[in-house]
Amino acid sequence: MLIVYFISFMLSLCLALHLTPFVRGAALKYDIVDKPDGVLKFQKKPVAYLGGLSVYVAFLLTVSLYFDFEKDVLGMLLSGTIIILLGIIDDLKTIDPKLKLFGQTIAVFVLIRSGIYIQLFFLPYWLCIILTFFWLMGTTNAFNLIDVMDGLSSGIGAICCLILFVISLLNGRPMIAVL
Repeated sequence: MLIVYFISFMLSLCLALHLTPFVRGAALKYDIVDKPDGVLKFQKKPVAYLGGLSVYVAFLLTVSLYFDFEKDVLGMLLSGTIIILLGIIDDLKTIDPKLKLFGQTIAVFVLIRSGIYIQLFFLPYWLCIILTFFWLMGTTNAFNLIDVMDGLSSGIGAICCLILFVISLLNGRPMIAVL
């Protein structure tokens, strides 16, 4: 089974590496870029947005080839898609923070409804749900804040994914590990 994980990872990586230049070119062509402003953004040239879109599309294509979808997996994919769409819309035109929080709340609700929430046996169910809500909203917005620094959110995301991969395998959840 490890070979399937490795092949799916390599296929997704190759697809993302192949798609990214096309998406970057389209973003530059249609001026979907982050322009330097001298206050917060000090890069020399505009940086193309939408890079995450190519990675997410590569991920979805690969996952759809190799795996069956259970309720929790579908919940993760739908929730992730909501967050990606919010990011794309925010890249195209800045979204009002209240609308962004509303969209994030829907994404968290989808996860919770699909059975993904913090489960601590010593806490009542309702408190686990509240804890999950604040944890997911906090981490989502923390990543959004560090996304202004090129490479930082990607590096931290890769480290988090590696840790979650190992934890999922140790808990007998190979599909979640691959996701």
